[in-house]
Amino acid sequence: MIHSPCSPSEGFNMAGAAAIAERLPTAERMATDVIVMPTMPEDQLAQQRAKRLMRANGSLAVAGELPKKSDQHPGISHNLLEGIRLAAAGDANGINMVDQNIEADYIERSFKAGSITEVDLRADGQNGLGQHGQSLDSVNGNSLRFVGRTWQMRERLQAEARNKYRQDIAQEMGLLEDNYFVVFSLVPDNMTQEELIEEDFFVDTMSCAMQATTAQEDSVKLESAFVAGVKRPGAERHDIKAVKYIAKKLGKNFDNMSTTQILDSPLLIPKKLMPNGVVDPVAWFDEPEGTFFGEDKPQQDYVKHREFWRQRQAGLKSMVEDIRRQLISERHTFKTPTDATKRLGKLSEKAGVRNAVDDKSINPNVFGPTAAGHIQQARTHRASGNYELADAALHNAEKTAKSSSCPGALQEEKNKDGQENTDEQSSDRLNDETDSKSGKIRCIKCRETVNKKDVVKEKSWRCPHCKYEVDICDGKVLHESKPPKREKSKAGSWAVGILKAA
Repeated sequence: MIHSPCSPSEGFNMAGAAAIAERLPTAERMATDVIVMPTMPEDQLAQQRAKRLMRANGSLAVAGELPKKSDQHPGISHNLLEGIRLAAAGDANGINMVDQNIEADYIERSFKAGSITEVDLRADGQNGLGQHGQSLDSVNGNSLRFVGRTWQMRERLQAEARNKYRQDIAQEMGLLEDNYFVVFSLVPDNMTQEELIEEDFFVDTMSCAMQATTAQEDSVKLESAFVAGVKRPGAERHDIKAVKYIAKKLGKNFDNMSTTQILDSPLLIPKKLMPNGVVDPVAWFDEPEGTFFGEDKPQQDYVKHREFWRQRQAGLKSMVEDIRRQLISERHTFKTPTDATKRLGKLSEKAGVRNAVDDKSINPNVFGPTAAGHIQQARTHRASGNYELADAALHNAEKTAKSSSCPGALQEEKNKDGQENTDEQSSDRLNDETDSKSGKIRCIKCRETVNKKDVVKEKSWRCPHCKYEVDICDGKVLHESKPPKREKSKAGSWAVGILKAA
């Protein structure tokens, strides 16, 4: 059982958001530095790459097919099931990949606000950023195949796919050396409460996930923080207003944007504006309402709170190893990747219920109202020394628990009747949008404005004026620019890129 060194509500009494805010430059200074990634010329390339991923995985979903088995690509896991099989064979990448999945599922299932996690990513020249041998392409691909049941969820997944390639491009261009790639993932604002519950959103907190990715030494670090979108269960949402406040503070405008559009608008924020990493935007989020990680709680020291979570994350090792061994022992019973994912969910849920009896920082309600009542009973009985009654209440809590980790209810590998047509129609709409070749585009090399239809080819972009050409998939320069001689442009040159929309 996991025992925390102290709960988040204990020991952190220093001023939080105000102290961090005082160290930050003014909004006027921020406005000259922060970049909305989709406004960069390279975003066209990110969208093309994402479209290919969507097409490929849309086809797999309709056909009910899965990626090639990992034994054809040693050390590569396309999904949790393949990771479990590799781990059973003693493969280090497989073990680490399974452990990472267990840890993430447990934390996201048990803590809906106030949590901070860190993972290291590695750059693969062919597949971009990934972790433990698993490309983030496969992570997004699995989501596109097995999660997006509704049009609202598919819109979110498509935005996340674009963000994956935006992040890759930022890393390829060296922009992560001095910046954080920051994403705000809010609960959808175009779904009813019943629909949100159906898609595994925890409506008691309406949690917003903030992700901040940056280069550190020989790796890329991804920090994630979860903040509550409501001060208390049933209260009015304040998260959308808070994220728009952050954008305004940084000199950007998220007004009139939906939550999906905000998700689709990641920011490049200089490290000098985020000296403490992801906890700085968390502190900005808390400023308007005086909350702590979005909840109606006394403000605490954000940096110490992050250190608490580093210790908590490290303390999960024994529990993670136990669940991994259980998954390996049951691997022969898993017929599909979703079987493995669902079993992981039940095992981490059981661990969360057990830990919730002693760890008061775990909100029992994350396991559903029935299980929450049994957990409260187990806490009371254990505090009174009635261990047999406590065990009985715990057993009832395990039987009745209903929890979720990442939003998006799982589908089976083969779509239900009629889903194929829905996916194909969605894919057609997407292709119509991204395949448009109307309008003008300006080459960032020679600065000439040309017809987009003359630039966008099947496999590359080629400026008809200076002949500058790049591969659509990997951005590799196929032909250097040879523009006519002219005076050097005084335009900014921070964005070494491809083509810039006029």
